[in-house]
Amino acid sequence: MIADFHIVTITHNDLNVDELGQFVLPHETKGEVYEKLHVLKEQFNLDELVYLNTCNRITFLNYSDEEWTSEKVKLFFRSINPALSAHQIEAIDKVVNVFSGQDAINHIFEVTSSINSLVVGEREIFRQFREAYNGCVQNGLVGDNLRLLEKYTVQTAKQVYEETKIGEKALSVVSLAMQKLLKKNLPLDSRILIVGAGETNTKLAKFLDKHGYRSAAVFNRSLENANQISEILDAPAYHLKDLSTYEKGFDILVVCTASYAATINKKIYRHLLRGEQDEKLIIDLSVPRNVEREVVSAYDVNYVDVEQLRELAQKNLELRKGEIIHARKILRDKRSQFTTIYQQRQIEKAMKSVPSAVAEVKEKALQAVFKDRINTLDEEAQALLNDVVNYMEKKCVSIPMKAAKEIVVKKK
Repeated sequence: MIADFHIVTITHNDLNVDELGQFVLPHETKGEVYEKLHVLKEQFNLDELVYLNTCNRITFLNYSDEEWTSEKVKLFFRSINPALSAHQIEAIDKVVNVFSGQDAINHIFEVTSSINSLVVGEREIFRQFREAYNGCVQNGLVGDNLRLLEKYTVQTAKQVYEETKIGEKALSVVSLAMQKLLKKNLPLDSRILIVGAGETNTKLAKFLDKHGYRSAAVFNRSLENANQISEILDAPAYHLKDLSTYEKGFDILVVCTASYAATINKKIYRHLLRGEQDEKLIIDLSVPRNVEREVVSAYDVNYVDVEQLRELAQKNLELRKGEIIHARKILRDKRSQFTTIYQQRQIEKAMKSVPSAVAEVKEKALQAVFKDRINTLDEEAQALLNDVVNYMEKKCVSIPMKAAKEIVVKKK
């Protein structure tokens, strides 16, 4: 039954990250997760179960003919975390969302298509869902019902990404910074100075490597922390203080450090220029900015900072949100298709015994009821009778199956 699909979920819309953690299935190993899921499946009479846990959502997709009442939800999460206080358990209706039937199908379609996501159009949730589903399949938690739903969920998400622009227009600061760089059409051998070796610059270094930019030098307070970027770009690493003595010039300057004072002041910048007069690209991803304003005003630079990129990200986000209307139309169509296919699948399973039952009737007719009369026929007549009976057997199986499927389609 479609009504037997359920989702029990808590997201970033209901709790902050720290609070969400209290509802995560506690574990030390992946194997322990699946062991606990089997316990929950048995304890709460769930036929099938998929557990999705990301940084901003906890979701239990399940199939069961039992209703998810408020009391059942409270018992469920008390079982997950016995340390939850009485107050938290009583308030659980305010933070936990339960979807059933068509609402559950629509919700999982929206989640994997990144409509219902912290970042609209972010495809990471699609990967996370598939990984969670595959893990539950491998550990014997999934059956035919969720298997069919997963198939249509994947089809739906792929169609949304392919036929709408919901995943276009970058939103991350690093991606947008790289786009700015690529638009300059600078040669691949452009000299790049990377100041700072934190997570942001490491991500940018991976983009640089992907696009073929490898003529770089890395500067950081800790040479040990600079090693990762050095390995990505096969670039030499220097201490931050060596900026004041570096003499090889540059075309692109990328700055992102945790310093509250400007790392690149006018004096250091003048030294790094080595007397060159052409325009330089400066990407300052620091908060607060690490390039002195006097550098930007006094020299020929194309300056990109976090504030510019955030404004662009917001514009891109609005464009993505505008695609939700188109995406939801796809979801409606796929939801209708899934409902039809699912109901037909139930008919197939219900009628699985029909072929063997018809075969038994045929054998009884030939070998018992009409056996003596058949034996009076000549060989040619017996062969013809067998052909007729075999033909009728196939039709007796296919006709009701086809009729039942057509009824499902007509009801839509």
